[in-house]
Amino acid sequence: MKKRMLGFVLVGSMMLGFGIGTRAEEAEVNKTDESVTAVANEEVNKEKEEVSEPVKQVDPPKQVDQDVAAEKVIVKRKIESLNDTDAKDKVPGLLSRLEKAVTMEEVQAISNEADQLWADYALAIEVNSYKNTIRDLQKLNKITKEKADELIAKLDNAKTVQEAKDIFSEVAGLIDGNAFAEKKDKLISKVNELTKQGKLTKEQGDKFLGQIEASRYLAELEIIEAEVDKQVKLNETSGEGEFKEKYATIEASIKQYVEQNKLTKEQGDNFLAKLKKCQTIDELNALSNEIEKQVKDNEATKTTTTKSKSILPQTGEKQTMVTILIGLMIILGAGFVFFKKRQAKNN
Repeated sequence: MKKRMLGFVLVGSMMLGFGIGTRAEEAEVNKTDESVTAVANEEVNKEKEEVSEPVKQVDPPKQVDQDVAAEKVIVKRKIESLNDTDAKDKVPGLLSRLEKAVTMEEVQAISNEADQLWADYALAIEVNSYKNTIRDLQKLNKITKEKADELIAKLDNAKTVQEAKDIFSEVAGLIDGNAFAEKKDKLISKVNELTKQGKLTKEQGDKFLGQIEASRYLAELEIIEAEVDKQVKLNETSGEGEFKEKYATIEASIKQYVEQNKLTKEQGDNFLAKLKKCQTIDELNALSNEIEKQVKDNEATKTTTTKSKSILPQTGEKQTMVTILIGLMIILGAGFVFFKKRQAKNN
């Protein structure tokens, strides 16, 4: 029994020792394989790094240079456009700096300066426009001088276009674009109608139309309309006496022409009826021309009739000629008889 137990122990020990040795050998083999794989991977990575390094060193700088060059072209155009502004004296310096710029930061800084110059120019234009409008409103008595001076002082200190607009908004309501346009159209029509009626001369009408076109504010149109009405009254006052004098002259002429038989009674009555309908000097002048033409036509007709009558003999003239002819025949007959009797006696 003891021998059998001892045998089992020995056999187990041998098997255990064999297993341990096998495991150790497998571990050694695995370790060797892992080392080889690690070395291979390291060599591959090193090769990849050697290949990719030149790309990182060459391509990015090339791309940045192209971007800078493209941006410089854009900024150059922006700077050159300042030649049409009050900042044109700064253009050469900006272009020189832009030419020397090599980084995007430098180019962008120059671009920002150009943008600021443009903003300052736009602000100056806006401020000047607002100032002129404020002064016009003061002249038209829409705002006081004190208010105008206050707004102009604020505009001088404005830093942005929006700030200038906010300041001007205090008086912007005094300028009603829709009311202005409507008033302008009505006033133009009024002046044209007054000129057509003869209440304004063509020269006066053209003058007022020019003032209307040049106006910018509703208050200006109101002033122009007042001047139009004043001129119409002046024309009526000065033209009233002239109209009456012209009327009386034509009326007397018509009556005189009828008495002189230069116009028939019917023609005279017709012209007198037309005279009563005349309202302007132009209408009187037109009627006067019509009357004179009728008188000339009547005279031409009378002259033609007189010539015709002078050619044809009258009734009395015909009788006289017949009597003379009969008398001659009687005398000739008597003479012939006397001659025959005397000749017979002589024979």
